Formats: sequence, C-alpha cells, structure tokens
Amino acid sequence: MPLGGAAAVIRLVAEAAQIRGDTVLLRADQVHYLERVMRRPRGTRIVVLTPDGPRWGRWTERTALVLEEAAPRVKPPRLSVGIAQALLKGDRFREVVDRGTQVGVAAFQPLVTARSVVRSASSDRIDRWRRVAREAAEQCGRADVPVVADPIALSGWDPATPIIALEPGGPPLFRQYVALGAPDRLWLLVGPEGGLAPAELEPFRAAGRVAGCGAYVLRAENAGAMAALLLLQWVEWAAADGPPA
Repeated sequence: MPLGGAAAVIRLVAEAAQIRGDTVLLRADQVHYLERVMRRPRGTRIVVLTPDGPRWGRWTERTALVLEEAAPRVKPPRLSVGIAQALLKGDRFREVVDRGTQVGVAAFQPLVTARSVVRSASSDRIDRWRRVAREAAEQCGRADVPVVADPIALSGWDPATPIIALEPGGPPLFRQYVALGAPDRLWLLVGPEGGLAPAELEPFRAAGRVAGCGAYVLRAENAGAMAALLLLQWVEWAAADGPPA
C-alpha cells in the first residue's frame, strides 16, 4: 500500500530511544492516539517513521509495535531549505513549524531580532514546537522530522549554509536563488511582526541576498512556509523540465 495512497494509513514517528531491536515501545500519547482517536484493533499495520527510514510495523501489544519490512519512502525535496524565523507573539511560531513541516522544510531556527517583541521561549514551548513538527510529519507522510533548534540571537547566528532574507518588495526569490548558484542547501530568514531592522537587512542587501515573495505583505507566520513551498516546487520543476529561458 503506498505511503500516501490512502487516508486509512496511520503513521507514527519512532525516535531512536523507543526502538529495541525490532520492537518499538509506544509513548502514552501514541497509545491514546491508536486506541481513542483512531480506534484501531491490535494487529493493525502502521507505517513507522524510524531514524533509518519508514518501515511497516504491526501493533502487537498495547504499548508496543513490531517492525516488519521497509515501507515505501516518499522522495525528499532536492533542496534542503530551512526557515530562520524571529520569535512571534503568542504561540504563532507553532504555526511556522506546522506549515513549514507540511511543505517540506528541513529545519527551523527560532531567532531573537532587534524588533522581536518576544525575547525568549520556555523549554516547554520549545518541546511543544518539536511535538508539532513530529505530528505534522506523521500527518503528511514525511520520512523525517525537521529539526527545531533552540532560539538564538540573530547577531550570534552564523550558519555555513547560504541565507536569503525575505523582505516585502524584494527581488524575485527564484532569481536570487539562481544568483547564489542554486545551492542544494539554503536558509530563508524571516523577521518578526515589524520586519527585520534596516541594520539587520543591510549585510544581506549588500551581498544580493534579499528577496521578496509576491506582491503583497505576508503575515510573519506565513511568509517562510509560502516562500519555501514556492522555491521547492520551482526546484523540482526546473530539475524535471529545465530552468526557464
């Protein structure tokens, strides 16, 4: 049965600490999900997203699955794109993680920027974001769960991977990506509700690494996922049909 071929297929993420040989020890929330939410009987086959890839598993005991053969693997995106997002008011970073995971984002880096109203996040909130990433991966059939890093100040964040900062009215994202040499790894930098400060954007402008995403101003919690989806789809199209003339 294809991994994404039927709504009836259940997917669960199994972290390394849960796996003992071919046995997966289920967490309490996973048991609740199978029993109370999905109402499945023992013996149900489930796609288990393990660190080594998806495998079929059979629910043999209330708190355990037995791993069986490999399950079909959804092909990952050609481009590994991360969202580096300023912390947002309320718990809207949760929406960033949920939407980004579903479109194929590989990692999330929460940031504290000059205009950030929120300056920190509790360990409970960070754990919740990571749980959201896991649940979104299960829902959409990903074979991996994106990394959600601990928050860091933008001034102290210096990844080796190229960065494109998103700004309303900036040059087309696709053009800036190609100008970087179409790397296979990329970060998209997104500011808070008030946007990135001019001093934060200036180094990216000077390096030609500022881009826009459409004609309108997007909500901060939507911009990263929308930009990532457009870019990932463009990369797949270009690989299949060749880049535009």
